[in-house]
Amino acid sequence: MKNKAQNNKWRKPVGLFLAALVTATTIFGQPISANAATNDGKPWVNYSLQENIAQVEKTDVKDDFYLAVNYEWLKEAKLQAGAATNSTFYEVSEKVRENAKKILKDSSIKGHDAKLIRTYYNDYMDWDARNKAGVKPLKPTVKAIKSISNMKELSDLICSFDDVSIGVPTLISIGNTTAFSDSSKYITAIGGSGLLLGDAAEYSKRTELGDRYYKAYRKMAVTMLKRLGYSSKEANAMYKRVIQFEGQLAAATYTSAEMMDPSYLQRINNEKSSKQLMKMMKNFPLKRYVKAMGYGNAKKFLVENPAYIAKVDKLYTKKNLENIKEYMLVHYVVGMTGMLDRKAYDLALEANKTISGADGKRPDEDYAYATVVNALSVPMQKVYLQQNNAAEKKERITKLCKEIIAEYREMLKETDWLSAQTKEKAIEKLDAITLNVVGPDKWEDYSDLKLKGKSYFEDTMILTNYYTKKNQELTNKTVDKTEWKLNTLETNAYNNFLDNSVNILLGILGGDIYNDDMTDEEMYAGIGMIIGHEISHAFDPTGSQFDAQGNMVNWWTAEDYAQFEARKGKVIKYFDQIVSFNGTNANGTGVQGEAIADITSMDCMLRLAKQKKNFDYEKFFKHYAVLWKECYTPEYGYYCLTQDSHPLTYLRTNVVVQQFEEFYQTFGVKQGDNMYLAPENRLTVW
Repeated sequence: MKNKAQNNKWRKPVGLFLAALVTATTIFGQPISANAATNDGKPWVNYSLQENIAQVEKTDVKDDFYLAVNYEWLKEAKLQAGAATNSTFYEVSEKVRENAKKILKDSSIKGHDAKLIRTYYNDYMDWDARNKAGVKPLKPTVKAIKSISNMKELSDLICSFDDVSIGVPTLISIGNTTAFSDSSKYITAIGGSGLLLGDAAEYSKRTELGDRYYKAYRKMAVTMLKRLGYSSKEANAMYKRVIQFEGQLAAATYTSAEMMDPSYLQRINNEKSSKQLMKMMKNFPLKRYVKAMGYGNAKKFLVENPAYIAKVDKLYTKKNLENIKEYMLVHYVVGMTGMLDRKAYDLALEANKTISGADGKRPDEDYAYATVVNALSVPMQKVYLQQNNAAEKKERITKLCKEIIAEYREMLKETDWLSAQTKEKAIEKLDAITLNVVGPDKWEDYSDLKLKGKSYFEDTMILTNYYTKKNQELTNKTVDKTEWKLNTLETNAYNNFLDNSVNILLGILGGDIYNDDMTDEEMYAGIGMIIGHEISHAFDPTGSQFDAQGNMVNWWTAEDYAQFEARKGKVIKYFDQIVSFNGTNANGTGVQGEAIADITSMDCMLRLAKQKKNFDYEKFFKHYAVLWKECYTPEYGYYCLTQDSHPLTYLRTNVVVQQFEEFYQTFGVKQGDNMYLAPENRLTVW
């Protein structure tokens, strides 16, 4: 769970298979033997790594709370074919997936939305048609790129949007998103078009993570280029040159560490007028490009990375013509690989395995569903909710949200380090939170979307055009904050700082997270902790930059913010000392927001617990540990450690509970026990 800006579908990528694959299997990572975390006692070992759990006997709750509670599950847990992780959240998502797959196969369900999702699902599963087409769908675009002989012809391709140019990276990207300065308005954002190795830092100092990306995409690119007429030697040389060219782009691209820093949002908030924007590039045909993409009448632009724009302009010369062509070509074939025949599809799965460490593959139906829910999120959600009445869940969860918000208000009132001025603004923001639970009262209208049902590739092109046009229509418009922008079938929850909303999705309301028969203790430790976590994000180092209306406005006094900085600095320092893999520490700056949200939520739920008669604290804390049970491949664990803004789940358990006196009293934890943390070292922000 995390802060999430509006999920605008602009310049929607056509590599839908690869995007869906990430959703379906939760990929990425680097293999490296595990080590530990640190506290007042000996280090905790990361027992989410299966190689570690196999070597340990059950421990006491005073030694390693996460391990003690989840020991039996961790010992027996298996990774499903094609999956790099298994967890409480994964178990819940599997049930949602199975229900959704039944809907996709049920031809008796009528209506336009049902027809859309069923058509696209059947497109995906039509292997006879896909195998017959082979790589033929790519040939017109490959031919167009190869035939470019001068800068004018390069600009002609970049400044076009048709069946030939769709999916070709153009070095920069464009599309409407919500403005930070005024979240009631759309602004046209200018960004980059991506790097094969993912993190820009990999181009200056390659890690094993970068090596895995390099290996996976090299095989994919070389194999596909050979199928398109290139020799093995030509294809390998081209891939190597593309990586070298990307190194120049990477030098002006934000790294993952920079993007995980809460200050990143301030860095990318660079608003420009049209006139100012056009002055930023002399070589790249920016004015023509903006107009050709359908944003020529935009009044304001958000330039996410001026240094990157300058770098692209510097590289956009005759000297780099072949480099740019090869960059476009390799990215295009890699992005399209999963959309083609079985041979290409298996190649994409193999790349996923190389990156994630996952073994085997899931049934085709699982990847098909992930693709449908990614490409047709709203129609899929609407049909799912029609077939699965969640009205009672919505009522119960909304009531719980309001109960937690009310307690949070009391917490803010009692915060002694805030001035009255800042406290008033904080409570104003809390009271303005919009609750989006299960599903919306208003959906986007898809009645004008028609799919042909003849080809997966062809219908994907139709979808790409459709989403592009929808986004173009938002130019200079007002944001409709009542419109649902999330996928409620996702096993997740979000705080959207741009509309000050807490979003509790239907897909998270199952299993050990939530069920109708839960006790108060289980409810508070499961979905209650998640709700409190999302509310807390409104006041974490990212959310605290936005006001009650979702605008990037400073509502703090200088003295109060200095106090806040000191408190979050203690959190950063604590996590920075944690070693979860040999030689690799947690990124305190990167995980501070999620850690603060976890700790603050626990504080809130324990306050509510005190109001319950005969509350069973042991059951509460143990169920919280169950919430975060997880096992994964070393590759996936390392990816989460270095690229994700969330602490690893064993730390989300052990670090959080050891901050609270109720935990010590419940389990008799004392100085000298491994779970003990001295009072002066405990972390509190709110």
